[in-house]
Amino acid sequence: MLKFVLVVIVVALVVYVVVGALGRRRARPAPPPEVAPEDREDFLWQVRSRAQQQRRRDEPAQDTSAPAPAPAVTIDPAVFAHDDVQGSSNETFTVIGGDAAAVAGALERAAARFMRVDETGTEHPDDATAQACLEQGRYTPNYVSDPVPTARGPQVHVDCKGVIPAEMARTFHRILREELQHAGAPVRVSVAHA
Repeated sequence: MLKFVLVVIVVALVVYVVVGALGRRRARPAPPPEVAPEDREDFLWQVRSRAQQQRRRDEPAQDTSAPAPAPAVTIDPAVFAHDDVQGSSNETFTVIGGDAAAVAGALERAAARFMRVDETGTEHPDDATAQACLEQGRYTPNYVSDPVPTARGPQVHVDCKGVIPAEMARTFHRILREELQHAGAPVRVSVAHA
């Protein structure tokens, strides 16, 4: 009888250990969702942005007498750059992240400023000065679209007939950064995918 009780205890102990091991194996978290290669960069940027926002929430309150740092605005260097494959400059860009209304407002302000930038990268203070520059033979954009909502974020097209000189592109980047920082949230600007 004692042997029978010992066998039952050993079997129960083995079953307990095996079931516990299987339970821990099943409790592992699910792997992250598969992300299409063309969306991977946006996905990783969103993960980093959320992590940055969570870190800010966990930080102790800062001295409010100092000005708050400007939110991060990341601009892909390919935005407004010449693309050898398509044979023209990347004139269409998408803004990913941030409050949609604030970003749209920032893009509208940026669009008005883009129209006053000439090919040398000079941002003229008003439309009349930009028009005078145009009459002197310097190029300015033909058209800047209103922000168009897309699944990735608002999209804007700057019509420069496929050629955006490097000086003009640098000024466009500066204007975008300034206006998007006023939107108050970290955003990323990337080339719009066809």
